[in-house]
Amino acid sequence: MKQLKILLILSISFILVFFVVDQANSQEAVIGQREILPYPSTFTLEAAIYYMNDDALLVPEQKEIVVQNNQLIEAIVEALKETPKTHHSHQTLSENVRVLSAKIVRRKLYLNLNKAFVESIYWETDYRLLTLYSLINSITQFDTIDRVQLYIEGEDINKYTDDDSLIADFTFNDSVTYQKPDSPEKVVLNYLNLVSLNRFDLAYNMLGNRDSVSKDQFIAEMKDYYQAKKSYEISQPFSRRQGDMINVYVQYQYYDTIRNITYDGGTEVWQLYKDSEDQYIIVWPRKTK
Repeated sequence: MKQLKILLILSISFILVFFVVDQANSQEAVIGQREILPYPSTFTLEAAIYYMNDDALLVPEQKEIVVQNNQLIEAIVEALKETPKTHHSHQTLSENVRVLSAKIVRRKLYLNLNKAFVESIYWETDYRLLTLYSLINSITQFDTIDRVQLYIEGEDINKYTDDDSLIADFTFNDSVTYQKPDSPEKVVLNYLNLVSLNRFDLAYNMLGNRDSVSKDQFIAEMKDYYQAKKSYEISQPFSRRQGDMINVYVQYQYYDTIRNITYDGGTEVWQLYKDSEDQYIIVWPRKTK
């Protein structure tokens, strides 16, 4: 009788173990738009890797990356070290950058890198922000990661920056990403985004009649413009055609969350025309309403 009980217990235990293993093997985990088994040895994944172009903006390049032992973050970092195929684009991480640890908790990634990340020529130049967001944007494109807390050998990344406004809890940032303008409204928004980033040189290049104003004069005027508008947000712009010209109307607003009041920052009118290559060009001097 005792032997029968032992045999019965062993049989039940074997059935339970088989059931658990079978359930684990049948579950699926989702990263981005691909479904993978929980414990694959190696799999490939299509991802957008954000490299820097000659205009000092981020450009996504679609790549098939090889992920080994489920180490997605390590694969992204390795891809950022590679030379991109996109014309006039450049890698943003040096060969010595390594992932020390990476852990996702409630859609937030806690990422610890070695000091090579902040000791490379990419970090020590004026393109520090682009170096940072080439990494952040490449990581946060996936559904499983919304935010990134970044550390350098266990220390907060802010220790290695000169920007007091920079926070270590990063999210996807499209303001530093190149977006091909395909409408008058997007051209103006792209132009104003460059102004907000203090990239007055690139904004100046978007003018169709640069001979009417020197670069120094333009920069001085747009610096004043930025100071006057930096606290405001832009509502959805709209355009109206006027002969061969197109007027794009941009309204500025500021919402005071404490007083629950919306302040009107005025409406700007930017005038554009199409050049011989069918591209929208900004007319200078700007039109005032």
